[in-house]
Amino acid sequence: MVTNEVISVNGTVLTSQVVDTAVLNESSDTVVYKGTKERPKDTVKAGYGGEVLGSGNGASIAAYALQFVGNPYKSGGTSLTDGADCSGFTQSVFAKFGISLPRTSGAQGSVGKGVSYSEAKAGDIIYYSGHVGIYIGGGKIVHAATPSKGICVSSAKSVGSIVSVRRIVE
Repeated sequence: MVTNEVISVNGTVLTSQVVDTAVLNESSDTVVYKGTKERPKDTVKAGYGGEVLGSGNGASIAAYALQFVGNPYKSGGTSLTDGADCSGFTQSVFAKFGISLPRTSGAQGSVGKGVSYSEAKAGDIIYYSGHVGIYIGGGKIVHAATPSKGICVSSAKSVGSIVSVRRIVE
């Protein structure tokens, strides 16, 4: 379990830091799901066509994503600790909150509800041509940038031309 201290103003995350970590359950060799081809009942599949996918706190999603800053970029990866590419990073972060996003950045750029950049809130997905990140407020995103930068925070407008902003949770 990771306990974060998050300071936000009007939904914009100003600071986030880990204040405590603890192992709640020791690992076991038990297989929970194997070959069912069914999504666990507590997840929501990302939808297309302008629907918000769930209720939740976008600031919590942004704060969770921020704890992986400094971890490596890995093409095709989905591990928040061992390496992820941009869409693998967003997919894995949202999975923690029970939301199943598609695997590619292009597909993620079409899910949820489209909003204007001026309406962007923490937890929204910012989609660029071939790239995606999670808006954290204050004009910034957290994303798996490049092999040399890894998972980092950048100005949303410095990454490239914004194609769309997608609201995944209200």
